Amino acid sequence: MEAAHISPELPIRWVVSADGTVEIKEEVTELGCDQANERILQEETPPSSITERGTGMKLIRLGRRLASEMASSHIKEETPELEPVLTNEEVTVLGPVHLEEESPVFDLLRSCFGSGPTSQKSLSSSLSDPVRHCRKKQKKTKTTNSLIVSDRREGGNNQIDHLQTEESRIEQTETETHREKLPQSRQRESLQPEELAQMMDEAESPDESGLDDDFDQSSDEEAVHFLLNEDSVESEKSDHEPDAQPEEGWKQASVSADAFTKLPFTVRNKGFQGSTTLRTELEFFQLFFTDALCTEIVNETNRHASVKLTGPRRHNSIWNSWKPVTLPEMKAFFGVVLNMGLNVKTDIKEYFSGEWPDRMPFFKDVFKRSRFLQIFWMLHLCPPPTQVPQTAFVSRGQKVRNVVSYIDSKCRELFIPGRDICIDESTVGFKGRIIFKCYNPQKPTKWGMRVFVLADCETGYVSAIVPYFGSPTTDSLPRPDMQFSSRIVLHLCKTLLRTTNGHGFHLFTDRFYTGYDLAMELLKIKIHLTGTIMANRRGLPAPVKQGLKLKTNEPVSFSKDNKVMVLGWKDKRLVLMLSTFHGSDCEKVQRTIKRGEIQELEKPSVIRDYTSKMGAVDRADHYCASYAFSRKSLNWWRKMFFWLLEVAIVNSAILFNLMKVESGQLPVRHKTFRKALLVQLVGNVRNTGSRKRGRPSSVDREDRLNGKPHFLAKKESKSTKDCTLCSDRKKKGGRRETVWFCKTCSRKPGLHPGDCFERFHTMDKYR
Repeated sequence: MEAAHISPELPIRWVVSADGTVEIKEEVTELGCDQANERILQEETPPSSITERGTGMKLIRLGRRLASEMASSHIKEETPELEPVLTNEEVTVLGPVHLEEESPVFDLLRSCFGSGPTSQKSLSSSLSDPVRHCRKKQKKTKTTNSLIVSDRREGGNNQIDHLQTEESRIEQTETETHREKLPQSRQRESLQPEELAQMMDEAESPDESGLDDDFDQSSDEEAVHFLLNEDSVESEKSDHEPDAQPEEGWKQASVSADAFTKLPFTVRNKGFQGSTTLRTELEFFQLFFTDALCTEIVNETNRHASVKLTGPRRHNSIWNSWKPVTLPEMKAFFGVVLNMGLNVKTDIKEYFSGEWPDRMPFFKDVFKRSRFLQIFWMLHLCPPPTQVPQTAFVSRGQKVRNVVSYIDSKCRELFIPGRDICIDESTVGFKGRIIFKCYNPQKPTKWGMRVFVLADCETGYVSAIVPYFGSPTTDSLPRPDMQFSSRIVLHLCKTLLRTTNGHGFHLFTDRFYTGYDLAMELLKIKIHLTGTIMANRRGLPAPVKQGLKLKTNEPVSFSKDNKVMVLGWKDKRLVLMLSTFHGSDCEKVQRTIKRGEIQELEKPSVIRDYTSKMGAVDRADHYCASYAFSRKSLNWWRKMFFWLLEVAIVNSAILFNLMKVESGQLPVRHKTFRKALLVQLVGNVRNTGSRKRGRPSSVDREDRLNGKPHFLAKKESKSTKDCTLCSDRKKKGGRRETVWFCKTCSRKPGLHPGDCFERFHTMDKYR
């Protein structure tokens, strides 16, 4: 007799149809995505014993094999096999059927439900809805369910009883193993790695002796519990262990500001370092953009133009009127650029328009439009390298290198900042195709070139700048063993110390730069550090890295060696601070909340000091961006140059106001300073190429109204003349040309024969 194959790996379901046919179906998963292999076993009478099993318990490998062999050994040889049927949902259950009481199915179900009226009622209900009865049974028990199909022989019930006995023994073994799991886990911790690997291999290997009736699967059960309960044992063990201690040296305690050793501020003569005789805005601006720098830009612009204009040009090209730029013209060019920043227009040509809505006399009086565009297009800053291009190393910042280094050195030469300084990054807006373009969504200008800036907290004066050009900038920084954000801070601070010849500065940074390693390095060069910090920075206390859970206005602080303090404080959200200057002291502050109510709260002094001192670079960025000359360009170095021009203007305005205050005068607004500066930059430069309007020539009037006969003549060449009477080039389409002219008049004016010729020679005001 050939037995039909039933997979021992999947739970299955049986259904009895009305014609006595038993359908055995492999169960699909809960998602209904697996294929249900359907086989119909046809017999004259139903099988003698059918046991339905649920899908809840974990099946042991040996139990599956035993159930498969027992089921396949009792299926008749005549059973046909059908093709698999694809199903997307659970198999459909047939309707209720009537079975005779003498059927072996009833004998099996009576052994499960018992006898009596109540048992008969539950038996009939389970037969009418076998799926519902199966699901109820799954919720009530956690035992393993299987299917055994046998014939009507007398030994079938004995095999079922034997399997149920084995299942009961498995449950008992599982319970005993669960009680012993904690001692076993401790024993496993003491095992060597080789013994542990051998134990896992024995747990995974099948036990062939399990095919017999009296098989022993205690070792298999132990292996299963070892694999499944290892995580739970570890978590249980970690719950009983004490909390992890912070990293070595950190102590959780309140720290007074007096506990830290304050470095003395030894810088002398802080503030403005220039001459006290300066009075005008132009004199302060020329402290940065000196005549030497402007002369270098003029010479390089003329050299660049001579190289570009060597080839042939069209007869109406704008470059036919090119002449070398002079120093006064370059200063006037800067003045016109400043005024363009104050009066923004969509097109640069609109500044020179003669239309009444767009007319601005200032620009046309200083430059002719073609002359301004010539200087703007030919502007160049740095000469090319002298080496052969194939072998020369040209850095990415080559085209603006000389101006950057010159402005950077002048910023530190003319002003020494006070004790409080800050470092932050500025963004020069640019969206062109460059490899060192950066994106920062938290900045007003999100796309562009990054410039690292050191500024004075009190005045907002920019003291040092380092443009970021990618890997060349990174490779030029000191301390390659540290991360980039720490290296750029050390570079800016050491550059400042070389100029000031002192120490004791107090540096403020944001969380992009702040770190424990950086704080220790800055203490070595006698600089304090205060700033916000990220919780995942290296060297912080373990509770900070794991995440502090604080109540509102609740501070917690950690200190190490009385040198550095880490503080966490929650107002609306958690704020983490690191400082080598401040302690965890709090002070009372008042703030206005909804509807004018005043709230008083305890706020850490380090947070209040940081909030008031950190915005110096942002203040300088605000002044630079308010009236910037922002024109689209494909050349990144143009954007960088005009940003440097704005930095020079902002710094000169700060120095100008400092001198005003020292002399007892009121400071001027930034816009007022710019207007006065641009007028002084333009000076006496005027557009001399424009046609001057004046009184008409008396000779022309006497010539055409002399009463003598005048005669028309025709031009022999193909060229034409504008009619003096009816042609007007100022109007669009107003030009009128003619080949006729008056040969009697000295100017030989072009005139149309007829009315134009007559009115010109007879009327005083002919137009």
